[in-house]
Amino acid sequence: AAIAACEKSLEWRAALRLLFEMGERCVEVNSVASSAAISACGRSGEWIQAFQVLSEMSDRRLQVNTISYNASLSACEKASE
Repeated sequence: AAIAACEKSLEWRAALRLLFEMGERCVEVNSVASSAAISACGRSGEWIQAFQVLSEMSDRRLQVNTISYNASLSACEKASE
């Protein structure tokens, strides 16, 4: 929920920081949190960071789903505007 709030307020750096801190504090990082972070990056046009999170999802063996892919593609679209 906190990462989604960051997305809505275009605080992509805060979203990534929360995602990182989840892992550091042994809180389960899941596909929902990762996709929300990708969306936060995407809404700000930060496509490199969005794809970094997408890559980390694979590294963590998280399920990359339609939401994750669409958010990543949206980041590219937003960056081209």
